[in-house]
Amino acid sequence: EGRGTLAAIVVPLSVAPILLNFGIMQFAGKEAARGRRLGPLIGSLGAVYLGIGACALLLAVPTAGFFAEGRETVEVFLIIGFCLLPIILQGQLLLAVNSGLQRWRWVIGAQLIPALTTLIGIVTLYVLGELTVTSAATLVIVGALGAIVPLVSVLKRAMPLEIDSALVREGVPFGLKAWLGTVASYANVRLDQLLMIRWVSARELGLY
Repeated sequence: EGRGTLAAIVVPLSVAPILLNFGIMQFAGKEAARGRRLGPLIGSLGAVYLGIGACALLLAVPTAGFFAEGRETVEVFLIIGFCLLPIILQGQLLLAVNSGLQRWRWVIGAQLIPALTTLIGIVTLYVLGELTVTSAATLVIVGALGAIVPLVSVLKRAMPLEIDSALVREGVPFGLKAWLGTVASYANVRLDQLLMIRWVSARELGLY
């Protein structure tokens, strides 16, 4: 039952950034690799993500309630996670830019932090007898935020940040095309779990 309740938190929070990035990160990575100025690239696309994140905030409470179905712990953590989406989306943008610049040390660090945080944290909490849905969900969110830390250093090369409306008009259509393929691929992995959050009990979801 605990595993199922945790899945009811983790799955929506992992799906949301994929649905809301609209492929803009793919455009950012491509343009960074082509040597585009980082100030306008990060500034312009970051502003778009701030707007998307702001819209997500308006839907945070009703969306959390939809998936939680009265489970207080699930609802609280979903609201927290959805409210952090503006930051998570910025992290995805920085990850794409770092990848485009082939800053592999920082990219690998960003990928390792969530995995190690969850692995070490859960084992430690289990040994101490403190492993609960609340503590495990907290680790997941902390790991996701921690992944952004090594990526922030690229901002030193981007200052000052600028907003270029022409770049936004170029990036959004490109991103939407890439986004359709990404969503289709990701749906094969997560869509069933997302649907089952409402269709089955927490215990059955945990077994699944």
